[in-house]
Amino acid sequence: MPIDLDDVEISRKIRRTKSGYYSYFYFNGKAVNLGEIHFQLAKAGVTPEGYNVVMQGDVTQIISMTSVERRKIIDEIAGVAEFDERKQKALGELEIVRQQIERVDIILEEVKIQLGKLAGERDQALKYQALKAEKAKFEGYVLLSKLKDARTELQNVDKELAGKEEHLEKVQALLTERVQELQALEDSLEKLSLEIRKKGEDEQLQVKREIEETRGEISRCVDSIELSESELEEADSRRRKAFIEIDSTKGKVRELEEKIEAENLRKDSISSELSERKTERMLLQSRIAAVDAKFATTRDELIAARKKLEEIKNEKNELIRAEDRLLDTLRRKSSELREIENQIGDAKAAVATSDSDTLSVRYEIEKLSENLESLIRDHDDIESSHFRIKEDIKKLESKLHGLQQEYAITEARVRASEQGGSYSRAVEMVIGASRQEDLFGIYGTIAQLGKVDRQYSTALEIAAGNRMQAIVVDTDADAAEAIEYLKHRKGGRATFLPLNKMKESRRLENLSYENGVIGYAIDLIEFDSGFEPAFWYVFQDTLVMEDLASARRLMGKARMVTLEGELLEKSGAMVGGSISSKSGISFAAAEKDKLLELADEIKSLDASRNAAIGKQDSIESHLFELNRKIRDCEATISRKELQLEEIAGREAKLAELIEAKIADLKAIEESRTELRAEMDRVIAEKTDKEEAASELEVQISGLEAKLADSLCLR
Repeated sequence: MPIDLDDVEISRKIRRTKSGYYSYFYFNGKAVNLGEIHFQLAKAGVTPEGYNVVMQGDVTQIISMTSVERRKIIDEIAGVAEFDERKQKALGELEIVRQQIERVDIILEEVKIQLGKLAGERDQALKYQALKAEKAKFEGYVLLSKLKDARTELQNVDKELAGKEEHLEKVQALLTERVQELQALEDSLEKLSLEIRKKGEDEQLQVKREIEETRGEISRCVDSIELSESELEEADSRRRKAFIEIDSTKGKVRELEEKIEAENLRKDSISSELSERKTERMLLQSRIAAVDAKFATTRDELIAARKKLEEIKNEKNELIRAEDRLLDTLRRKSSELREIENQIGDAKAAVATSDSDTLSVRYEIEKLSENLESLIRDHDDIESSHFRIKEDIKKLESKLHGLQQEYAITEARVRASEQGGSYSRAVEMVIGASRQEDLFGIYGTIAQLGKVDRQYSTALEIAAGNRMQAIVVDTDADAAEAIEYLKHRKGGRATFLPLNKMKESRRLENLSYENGVIGYAIDLIEFDSGFEPAFWYVFQDTLVMEDLASARRLMGKARMVTLEGELLEKSGAMVGGSISSKSGISFAAAEKDKLLELADEIKSLDASRNAAIGKQDSIESHLFELNRKIRDCEATISRKELQLEEIAGREAKLAELIEAKIADLKAIEESRTELRAEMDRVIAEKTDKEEAASELEVQISGLEAKLADSLCLR
């Protein structure tokens, strides 16, 4: 090579793009195109049309290779084999990742189940918090409502109290008027008394009448005063009732106590003022008659008796309320007593049933253990079935992969046969020019124009040999034009079979009676009758025999080829041996039949694999369900064992519980005894108060009768 360098480096890089593969060429590290490399190699005498030194046997070995083996050599030279190794390594890593993804999917499924449970618990907690907040809100509403009712009741009491005060003021005004009238009458009486002493008897009689009239007027005034006093007492009674109502609401409205105390002070002042007025009136009445003094005394006794009666009634009401509280406490204690007695009875019943509970739980544990063992056996059986199915799927996938590769190779050969991909460069150029209509009269190669049964394809391809690349043309002029086309483009050499110059076939001897004879090769291939001279040139009188033994008996009579590919020439030459695969050129029909068979077989294997995968999915889901059942069974056994331990320690706990409840029972009994004693005391005090009230009512009745008598005397 005319380059002043000791070493020359030519390299090629292949990169994959969306549209296919793209090559980059480098000459001594410098990027160049393919034409530049060809130019530099041509300077060194290395050209595509040049001769190359090939070791003995290499050509035969390369010809006998399959297209896949030749492709491997080319891939190794081009550096593509490295990509295949990396591809296989990546596929292995992909399978490992797929298995890891399956395990992760199972873990994720478990996590999803746990998440579902936690979501349910979270919803319950949120619901509890919402209900708790709602409860607090409604409790606030209830308290607000009670406060509003208390305020309303307080306002009503204030209004009633104001009404009572107004009425009291009116009564006091009326009392003042009556006292003034009484004073005026007394003054008039004094005047009349003086006039009586001054005047005579007649006048005294007249004066007495006037005195009587005056006394009648005084009596009416006294009646009016008594009526006012009764109204005042009634007002006092209503006021006491109002005070009782105020006492009932004392817990809610503390502010009213100050007002009530003020009213009490006011009442005391009014009472003292009234007492003074009464004293004055009694003094005035004592001047008029002794009856008035007795009336005042009796009235005071009556007021004191009524006041004492009111106090006794209030004390009696307090005792009644205390009695109600004690009754309520006794009821609660009785309820607690019954509840503790029920708890003691339940505890004793639980102690009595602990043995039966222990036997029942142990029986359940045995049943659960048997069920767990059965589930584990089922799991092991299904696991072994799952392993076998996985192995079957691997075998099916391996076989399917092999068939798919064989299908791809066969399909490539069919396309190559149809498109000329395995032909020599010259044949490919001529066929390409014919398709582009640069050359005319080109029908195709022998491989393209003939169709054979698959069982005869090997024999006929061996018999045809390199003549399968022979190009059938219409005339010798078309052949000459094609030869010039190849010369002009340095495309190499090719064999042309002009139909107008080819010899016609001759009549062949009938040898079908011979053992092992299948027939003449030209009779076993289908072609257009117009191409018969060309196919006669290729096969002539070649016989197709069943095997080598039958062919040897007819050696020398004709050219023969066996179904296994052994070739016997008329001259006696024999060609044979092992055939790893057929040559790159084959009859398209045979390969198409094989392609259809491979497609059917691939479809069948794919269906079997899909069925096995479906069965594997079903088994995996069953395994998942069995694992869940095993976990549930183990959890149930654990709970039952804990329950057994709890039952074992139940008797001691129940005995302690019974002792504690009996102590509570004694305490409640003692409390009930104390409450009953207190109740008896309250009832006795209430009876005493009732008796005292009855006596006071009798005394008041007597005093009221005395007052009535005094009024009559007056």
